Amino acid sequence: MKLNLKNDIVFKAFFTKKGNEKYLKSFLESLLEESIDDIEVVGEASLKQLTIANKMGRLDIKATINKTKIVNIEIQLCDNKDTKQRTELYGSRLISEQVGRGDKYQELKPVILINILNYNILKLPDYATKSVTVADKHRDYIISEDITYWFIELPKFRKSKPRLANALEGWLALIDDKDGRPK
Repeated sequence: MKLNLKNDIVFKAFFTKKGNEKYLKSFLESLLEESIDDIEVVGEASLKQLTIANKMGRLDIKATINKTKIVNIEIQLCDNKDTKQRTELYGSRLISEQVGRGDKYQELKPVILINILNYNILKLPDYATKSVTVADKHRDYIISEDITYWFIELPKFRKSKPRLANALEGWLALIDDKDGRPK
């Protein structure tokens, strides 16, 4: 039996296994295009449920990089038509759980949410899209990078003629093994 990284159980097990931190670090460095000196992998984590009526969120992979940023990585095979809303909820909860009474907002760690999707949701040509909050009439003016969203759409990646020598494309090719596609 061949294991596939698109299976979320295999994905979580591979990237969160003690001793495999170097693989998650390599993937994140290739996507974020920044050097990571320190990575602390929490693995699967639950978001705080503020009240019984609140929806609970379960993160596939949660990590802290360089002790300064919180990263959440989700892999989704099926489009439940709620990816954008769920991403927004997870991001806001990851920010809000950092603040307690008397804490300073300036000490909040930025949050990076990475969605690896086996479907397309954005009407953009790129397979990897980074989103930050910008001014409406001045798109080059970034208002906030406290929450950064990444959407990696595997169907677009497949059509892009990937170059496996490129680190990110090599990782995505490994994750997007054709045998793992839903039937």
